[in-house]
Amino acid sequence: MESKSEQFELVATLGGGELSILIDRFETNEPVLNARVEIESGSLKAGAKFHADQGDYAVDDPALLKALSQPGSHPIVVTFVAGRDSDLLEGTLQVTTAVAAADPGHGHAHGEASGHGAQAAHAHDDWRRLELLIAGLAVLGIGALWWRRRNRLAASSAGVPR
Repeated sequence: MESKSEQFELVATLGGGELSILIDRFETNEPVLNARVEIESGSLKAGAKFHADQGDYAVDDPALLKALSQPGSHPIVVTFVAGRDSDLLEGTLQVTTAVAAADPGHGHAHGEASGHGAQAAHAHDDWRRLELLIAGLAVLGIGALWWRRRNRLAASSAGVPR
């Protein structure tokens, strides 16, 4: 699940016996650490524990995980308070049969759960990289045109026909 507001964005992944959540500031990608995070889906509610080693929040409530592990679409509301900042982000967790059956109750699996989440959490970085690539190609193109023009001017001033 991915969700964003004007100030924050989050990615939640289900796997390894937990729902792993990464939250960062939208503009800077600065992670939101040590916040109070609560997850709500339907009538179920659970708090998330912060894991300083990975910078993620993990929900391991058995009833909530059981409900979310069923294949289908699961609306989720994430509420968090981080110092003076707070937000409420909504999204839908899509669960396929393969995800629902994969590795249930295996404990906290940071590498697996947050590794993919970290990539998705910064999906808008891909657009920035594309923009930088296009800008870089434009600079190279302008440089090539300048170099070609410079060589033509040097050749014409030396009296060499073009």
